[in-house]
Amino acid sequence: MKRRWVAGVLALLLVLAAMPVYHAADRVADAAARIQEILDILSRHHVSGASVSTLEDAAIRGMLAVLKDPYTQYFTEEEWERFRQAVENEFVGIGITVRQEGTRLFVERVVPQSPAAAGGLEPGDEIVAVNGKGVATLSLEDFLARVRGPEGTAVTLTVRRGGKLLAPVTLTRKRIHLPDVEFTRMEGGIGYIRLSTFGTQTGQAFANALRLLKQPPGIRALVLDLRGNGGGLLETARQIAAQFFPEGVLMYTKDRNGVEKAEWVRGGTAIGVPVMVLVDQGSASASEVLAGALRDNLPQHVKLIGTRTFGKGSVQNAVELKSGGVLKVTIEEYMTPKKRPVNQVGLQPDRVAAGALAPVVAALREVEANEIRVEVTPTRVTVNKAPIFAGKDAFAEGDRWYVRAPLLAELVGGQAMWDPKGRTVTLAKGERRLVLPADDKRLRNASGAAYVEVAAFTRVFPELRVVKADGRTLELRAAGK
Repeated sequence: MKRRWVAGVLALLLVLAAMPVYHAADRVADAAARIQEILDILSRHHVSGASVSTLEDAAIRGMLAVLKDPYTQYFTEEEWERFRQAVENEFVGIGITVRQEGTRLFVERVVPQSPAAAGGLEPGDEIVAVNGKGVATLSLEDFLARVRGPEGTAVTLTVRRGGKLLAPVTLTRKRIHLPDVEFTRMEGGIGYIRLSTFGTQTGQAFANALRLLKQPPGIRALVLDLRGNGGGLLETARQIAAQFFPEGVLMYTKDRNGVEKAEWVRGGTAIGVPVMVLVDQGSASASEVLAGALRDNLPQHVKLIGTRTFGKGSVQNAVELKSGGVLKVTIEEYMTPKKRPVNQVGLQPDRVAAGALAPVVAALREVEANEIRVEVTPTRVTVNKAPIFAGKDAFAEGDRWYVRAPLLAELVGGQAMWDPKGRTVTLAKGERRLVLPADDKRLRNASGAAYVEVAAFTRVFPELRVVKADGRTLELRAAGK
């Protein structure tokens, strides 16, 4: 069985070029015999006593390394099943996503109907210990390794909420399926759809979401969020593209002989409204195929907003091996419909906006929303009353709030700039400037990002209104047009 992928992990390629005298099959047979002979000698006589399976695995890994293709991989049956589950948004766990701030870990999201939800965990909870082990000494990878485990087994978490340490809670791991597609309607008739993968069911789920958003009163614009989406099935990207334009090229592929071929979308429907596509460095592969196809086929209606994409511009075939396991074979590189290269360069957005919420605000400005409202609480972030699954762009120190500089700039239609030489953050709009040196008390640095005191910002840019700012809630409003 073969299936075409444009996912961010993948592929094995063992290509022996045809020779003018030797047939390719003869070359492969000779190579296989030589490898088998060496494997037999080493397994029988080498002082290390290496097993046949160890040498076999090493031979496979060595062949892959020669290719210098990071997407060329051999999967054991267990590895393949884990990969398949990841693409289909399935995993065994307790149902949370976390964010790390220095040595501290916080619950970012709780999956509905998961063990974590049943155990009462909430977004914003600080995880203090796992199975009695403090997390301050654990890397994020170590923490995740301790939380994961076989279905039906238990893990105990200790959390702090609002400064108060809660009693440890024991959760039983189970199989969880995260939604491929999440959607909502923002104020002003603007739809929002977030894709987290390109699995076998994603195309239908996307079509259903779009159909519901189009029901009366309908939408006048769409924000399509592809941030952090590492890819999946090529056919799914084609199915989703067909929801935007009736017919057009999805991408051009080029094989090992330099032969180009167009991959087409046919039998689709026109979206009929402006589309703002949110992308970042985590947008790879099928995400880049879809984003490139939408921008090139609908240049008057589609803009990419965010930061440059990952740049994974190759296509793989998955080949099940008779001996067990799967090879993912890189068979082609691809370009956008206007033949813009993607591999190792990515897609440059039409409007650069960094962070979790700034790209969403930038998208609302592009579609001329009347007003932009951002609300941040310990458990929820909303933009124009729509919940946005995003990272942390604001935090409080007592009643004093700090917001990430690009978000503040977008809210007033300005710019945020960092001068590494002068070590200053500048927020500007027209002739007005707020310049903050790196050691200014109105400035905070968290995880390499600059956060500016809201009160200091609004003194220079009063068009941003602070509706509420206490220790738990921040509500900001700004004119959109």
